[in-house]
Amino acid sequence: AQGDEAFRRQDFVKAAGLYRQAFNTAKDNGAAFMRLGYAQVATGQLGSALEYFKRGLAVEPALVLTGPTPDELY
Repeated sequence: AQGDEAFRRQDFVKAAGLYRQAFNTAKDNGAAFMRLGYAQVATGQLGSALEYFKRGLAVEPALVLTGPTPDELY
């Protein structure tokens, strides 16, 4: 929730840090990896964004259908 709030304020660096905290706390939190991927896209770090998207889908394959989606964050 805090990461999403920072993302909406376009504080992508803070959002990324909060998403990292989330998946460091729960390694099975695929949504946190996906959200971090979106934060990386927003800061132009496309290579690392792709890696986080892959990690999120590896942890929770259903996220390809259920999200999170960019429109949930913006």
